[in-house]
Amino acid sequence: MRENQTTIDVSIGHAPEKGWEGAKGGGLSEYAYNSTLIKPALESALVQSSSLSARWWDAADHPEWRREKEGNLLLLDRLRAMYRGETRPKIAIALHNNASRNPRYGGFMVIYRQEKDGREDLKSKRLAGLLCNELALALPGMKNRGVQGDQGDWVERNLAFTRWAHAHGTAGVILELGFLTCPGDVEVLRDPSTPAKVAGAVLKAINTYTAERLA
Repeated sequence: MRENQTTIDVSIGHAPEKGWEGAKGGGLSEYAYNSTLIKPALESALVQSSSLSARWWDAADHPEWRREKEGNLLLLDRLRAMYRGETRPKIAIALHNNASRNPRYGGFMVIYRQEKDGREDLKSKRLAGLLCNELALALPGMKNRGVQGDQGDWVERNLAFTRWAHAHGTAGVILELGFLTCPGDVEVLRDPSTPAKVAGAVLKAINTYTAERLA
């Protein structure tokens, strides 16, 4: 990492062991899509940036995280590892895809921390909004479902990633990049140009966010 760079922590959603590949559909799986396509594209885009660097958190690279735990307990192991004994990042993004029983339900969304009493993590909400704006421009063929609080009707539960980031003063969001059960979304995700477009949109949003914080 070069001096004066902003550290971004990026987590690949789910774990490849014990069947935790995440959503599946259209011949795609959530973990494989983000680890083999989105991650390399984002890494390539970051090489061109003098102000940003990324740390990657992928359960496939860490056998010590493979415990007899399910769901968010496994994720919490990952998050604790991200912050224990390390420099806390200013930005944290978890890469995911979605699924629905309704194949017509599609689009991307970005989830941020929202307390049960209505209080909001405004830093994360702003980052989520910028990501949605840039992704809408980059992927016009995919519906923009916008910014979602993690207490919202869609999410229906607290999410460990947003809670943990908020507790440490980090702007942390979950990027749900399309529904693998929606044929229209799968068509966009399968387009060879999509990973680079997503990476470019993410970097533009982060650059805007960091510029605003420094202003």
